[in-house]
Amino acid sequence: MLQDDFSFPAHGTSPLQIVVMLYDNALRSMKDGRTAIKAGDAGRKELFIDRSEQIITALMNCLDTKGEMALDLRSLYCYVLNELAEAREDSSTHRLERCELVMKDLRKAWLELEACLLPDSGFGSAMAA
Repeated sequence: MLQDDFSFPAHGTSPLQIVVMLYDNALRSMKDGRTAIKAGDAGRKELFIDRSEQIITALMNCLDTKGEMALDLRSLYCYVLNELAEAREDSSTHRLERCELVMKDLRKAWLELEACLLPDSGFGSAMAA
């Protein structure tokens, strides 16, 4: 179950916008996990890795596995989940940094898709990719 701070406004929010919000929350959790590692706070590191895993798992569970793109996304999500699991035992931030790079690239692709499908929404225009 996702934490309470992951609530989304349902009215007027497209599925693509929700996906981008999930990416934003995953990226924030990974960044907070890196901060916890640097501070030597193992408890917070676990909390933020758990939160990141919950979000990635939710994204993966929403995929329609019939298409090639969904299978590619699933592979990337599996890679990120594996890296997050390994990050639990790692005292460096390298694995979380790799996860962030993958998620930032995927987030950018979702924003580009959103811009093509919903050109008048302006949702992604104010957000830094």
